[in-house]
Amino acid sequence: MKKADKTEIILTGDPGKDISNFLKSKEKPFKIGFKLLSENVRNSSLINRLSVLSKTDEKLALKILIENLKVISSVWKK
Repeated sequence: MKKADKTEIILTGDPGKDISNFLKSKEKPFKIGFKLLSENVRNSSLINRLSVLSKTDEKLALKILIENLKVISSVWKK
């Protein structure tokens, strides 16, 4: 079985694995990370903030998204 390339993001349907794959990938597209966050987290204020911020400063929005996904991922690992 061939290992997945670190640049690929493979979505499995399992939120813990999907977020882990997203964080391990070299390229982190905002749309995929935002989709993972919005489907698996109930924090509507964070989702709304990132949605608005992505229209003005996508780099900052991606940075905040990654930081929040790291926190979420660490909680699910426990």
